[in-house]
Amino acid sequence: MFVGHLGAGLLLQAIKRRLNFGGRFLVVILALGPGSSGVGVAGTFVVFGPKDYRTASGKPKTSTDTFSVLNPLETYTLLVYNGGLLQRFDRATLASVTLNGAQVVGGSECSSKVAVVPKTVTLAASNRLEVVVQGWKSSGVTIKIIGVDKDPPIIKPTLDPAPNDAGWNNTNVTIRFDCSDATSGVATCPRPVTVTKEGAGQVVIGTASYRTGTTSGASVRLSIDRTPPQIAAGIDPPSNAAGWNRTNVTVRFTATDALSGIATVSDPVTVTGEGAAQEVAGRAVDRAGNIASAGARISIDRTVPTIRAVVTPEPNANGWVSQDATVTFVCSDGDSGIAFCPPAVVVTNEGADQEFVGRAEDRAGNSASAGVKISLDKTPPVIKAAVSPGPNAGGWNKSDVGVTFTAEDTLSGVAEVSPPAAVTHEGGGQQVRGRATDRAGLSADVAVTVNLARTPPELSIASPASGSITGADQVTVLGSVTDAAPVTVLVNDVAAVVTGGRFMAAGVPLDPGLNSITVTAVDGAGNSSDAGIFVRREISAPAVKVFAPAEVPAGGGLALSADAIGPQAIASVTFYVDGVLVATDTDRPYQAAHKLSADLRPGAVLMVVARAIDATGVESDDATMVKVVAGKGAGRASD
Repeated sequence: MFVGHLGAGLLLQAIKRRLNFGGRFLVVILALGPGSSGVGVAGTFVVFGPKDYRTASGKPKTSTDTFSVLNPLETYTLLVYNGGLLQRFDRATLASVTLNGAQVVGGSECSSKVAVVPKTVTLAASNRLEVVVQGWKSSGVTIKIIGVDKDPPIIKPTLDPAPNDAGWNNTNVTIRFDCSDATSGVATCPRPVTVTKEGAGQVVIGTASYRTGTTSGASVRLSIDRTPPQIAAGIDPPSNAAGWNRTNVTVRFTATDALSGIATVSDPVTVTGEGAAQEVAGRAVDRAGNIASAGARISIDRTVPTIRAVVTPEPNANGWVSQDATVTFVCSDGDSGIAFCPPAVVVTNEGADQEFVGRAEDRAGNSASAGVKISLDKTPPVIKAAVSPGPNAGGWNKSDVGVTFTAEDTLSGVAEVSPPAAVTHEGGGQQVRGRATDRAGLSADVAVTVNLARTPPELSIASPASGSITGADQVTVLGSVTDAAPVTVLVNDVAAVVTGGRFMAAGVPLDPGLNSITVTAVDGAGNSSDAGIFVRREISAPAVKVFAPAEVPAGGGLALSADAIGPQAIASVTFYVDGVLVATDTDRPYQAAHKLSADLRPGAVLMVVARAIDATGVESDDATMVKVVAGKGAGRASD
C-alpha cells in the first residue's frame, strides 16, 4: 500500500533506517506492535495449542502430539489449564505431560485443586508431546505452549525489474516483499504491488504481521519513466525546396526528456558523398533507458547537369538548314534530376550563324549551358535560261539551239547549276530544263521550250489523181503533210485544213479544160515545199460527191456513201480508205461499209475517196477526211 495507508492506521513504532541498495532505492523498516511504546519490546506467540485432553468414560486416557518450532534456542512456557480455558469442563484428578521423553508435569502438580500449571521448557526443532489425563468422565485439561520472540521481524522488498544504475525503470515495476521471523514466524506478508504510474521518487510501503501479534512495514522509493525522449535531426545547411543540397551537409541531433532527463544523444554526422536519400540516423537515450530515434534523408548533388542542343532538321554538310528549324535542348542529370530544361526554340528567320543558347538546372541548383549556331536559308536560288539563237516570231528555230543557265543566291550562295545544253533534234515543245542548288540544299528549276524544224515539210497529194477528169466546177484536194513544226497548206490560194498529218482543201475552183493545182506547205520555222497535179474539167465527164462522218470511234465501223451523175450512165462507184479499196457499188445510192483496224488510235485521220466511172470509162474522184476519236458513235457527215 502507499504512504498514508498503513493497515488500519496502527503506526505504533517506527524504526527508521536508510538502507542503500547500491544507491537504487530507499527502504524504511517499520516494526509495529499493539501496546508497544519502545524499541525491542518482545512479543509472545503460541507454539502449540491450546488443545483439550479429556478423559474417556472416567478412565485414564493417553494422547500423543507432535509439533515443531523455528527457534529451539528460545525459552518456552508450557501451560496446563485444568478444567480447560475458562473452566469449560471438570478438572482432572491427575494429569501428566511428557515432552520429548522427559516428564515435565506429573504427580500432584496437576490435581483437581490446581487450576493452572506453568512450566518453562526447552524445545527441539521437532517435538513429541504425550499427555495422560484421568478423572471423571467429563474432566480434562487444556495445554498451550507459548514462546517469547525477542528478535525483530524482517521484511525485505525486492523490485522487479531492478532499477538501472541511474535509479530509473522504464517498465511497470512489481515490488515483492520477503517476510521472515526466526522465532515466531510470519502470519501475513504483503502481496506483490505493481506500480504502473510514471513519476520520480514514488514511495511504496508494505506491512507484514507476525504470530506475536506485531506488524512491521517496509517502504521502497522508485522512479518510472516509460516515455521515450524527444529527438530531432537538424540539417545544416538546409535543403532547398526540392530536398537537395550541393555542398557537404551536417546532421545535428537535439533531444529533450521531461521526466528522467537525457543520458546520451548521437554526435553530429557530416555527409560528404553524392547521392539521393542517404539515410543518417541518430538516437537519444534518457536516464531510464528509453530510446528514441530520428533520422534525416540527405540528398547531395554537386555535379552539374548535362545539356546538348539538337537541331531538327540537321544542317547539311555545308552547315545550312533549308526550312524552319527547331532547336531542342536535351537535358539529363544522374543524381538529383532535371529541374528546368529550356523549351524548344523554332527558328524561322533566315540568316547565317544565328546563335541559340539554353541553360539547364538540376534539382540541387547546379546549372549548365549549351548553344548552337544555325544558318537558315529558306529562299531557293534564282536561275535563268538563255536560248541562242532566239526563235522566230512563231517560236521556232530552224538551226541547232544552245541553252545556257545562270543562277544567283544572296544568302547561302550557289552550290551547283546545270551545264549548257544543245538542242539538235527536230521537234516542237522540246523542254530543256536547268537546275540550280544553293549551299542550303534548296533548288530552283527553269525550263525553256525549244521548237526546232530544219527539214522542209514532206508533202503528197492523194486526191484527185494527177491527170484525172471531172465534170464538177470545183474539186476537193486531199493529201498528206508531215513536219516537225506546225504546217500551213495552201491549194491554189485556198487554205487547207491540216490535221493528223492530213490536209484537205475543199472547193478548189476548176475552169473548163486543164487546170494546174499547186499545193504549198510552209512550217513554223519557215521551211516550205510544193507539190502539184493537173485536173481536166469536161462537161461530158461524171461528177461525184462522197459522204462520210466527220468522226468515227476507234475500232468502230465506217459507213460511206456517194452520189454520182453525168451525161453518161454511171457504171460504178468505188470507195477507198487511205488508198485501200474498200468496196465498189454499181447501184445508186452508192454505199460502202468499212471496219476500222484495231491499230488505229484516237487522233488518226483517214482519207476517204469515192471514184465514179461512167459507161464510157471516164473517171472522176471526190475526197474527204474522217477523224478517229475515242468512244462510240460517229459525228455528223461531212459535205
